[in-house]
Amino acid sequence: MFVSVDDGPARKLIVDWLSARGIPYVDCGMGLDRSLVGLSGFVRITGTDRKAYDDNAGSARLPIENAKENEYRKQAQITELNAMKAVMAVIRFKQHFKLLDRLDEATSYVFDTATMEME
Repeated sequence: MFVSVDDGPARKLIVDWLSARGIPYVDCGMGLDRSLVGLSGFVRITGTDRKAYDDNAGSARLPIENAKENEYRKQAQITELNAMKAVMAVIRFKQHFKLLDRLDEATSYVFDTATMEME
């Protein structure tokens, strides 16, 4: 199951329900901020099980409250960031089902557009 909602309380209900029932999920999102030279942002994915929920619920990696006003709410959808989070989510889902190799046990990944680094 792929989850991508802009409402934190709805995200909490959906992901809590899925993970409590053992239904694999990947939640994905993004954020944008304006800097002196342009936009900077991040793309994140979190999932696929109860441990991912327990480790991340209420953090920036799995927000359960609505975001404050930021550039994400002011800008048109950022196509390339939506595409990136979709690709990351599919890769993580395939890892869960052992279609792709996985070398770590991280429950969340964040890609930063300013540094081009994945955490």
